[in-house]
Amino acid sequence: MIALNIKCIFPYNYYLLREVTILVNGEKVSTVGHLGLAHVVVDVGDEVSFKLDFYKSSVRITEQHQEQYLLLYFHFRDYFPFYYIDFFSRSTLRAKFQLAEEFSNAINTTYSPKAIQRKATIDAVSIVLLICMSLFTLAVSVFLPKLEGWMQEFAFIVGAVGFVSVLILLYDRKRLLQTSYNARTIAVALALLLVGVFVDMPYAIKFLYLVMPSFIILRTAVHSKLHSRNNEAIGVGV
Repeated sequence: MIALNIKCIFPYNYYLLREVTILVNGEKVSTVGHLGLAHVVVDVGDEVSFKLDFYKSSVRITEQHQEQYLLLYFHFRDYFPFYYIDFFSRSTLRAKFQLAEEFSNAINTTYSPKAIQRKATIDAVSIVLLICMSLFTLAVSVFLPKLEGWMQEFAFIVGAVGFVSVLILLYDRKRLLQTSYNARTIAVALALLLVGVFVDMPYAIKFLYLVMPSFIILRTAVHSKLHSRNNEAIGVGV
């Protein structure tokens, strides 16, 4: 028996939330998505196929190594307009055997850095602050005597939507892209900031609503910049 490790890397915004079906001798055994890793057991002579919409690729196991590594990627010409043309070819989806070292470093060598959409790294401090501020906003909308009418409704909606949005963000964290994480975090923080701007409340509470969301937005921007800098690696097209 052979342990086959399969890694999938897609460029730009193509199929980032989709998964490739893995078949061994015509039978589905697993799936793998962008930056995902799948493990299947095969024997010498088995045909391993991959399907994603009209794209299809296959390889045959010919060597008896106990552990083998296979990279799944899109092969295309990385310049306009040919990368659009090439994606209409069924054979654009490719599978290539690699050595263990190549396999572990594939994300940095398969495409140019600009082509790779990275999975998000979650900033726990920002998430905790957003949850606390959202729950605090719900409490303010219910218990602050000065709030009434549209201001009370606005604060309640922002608090409820903000809290639910952060929970959804945490639920999706394993497949969330960095750009989407940044957008969601900043959107919730901006909504909380608007509460401080438009809702009539004591100055101490208003100051909190102006400072904390601004801090979260700045922290998210810095976190994103550091994440981008850490991922800057020299890459070349396949």
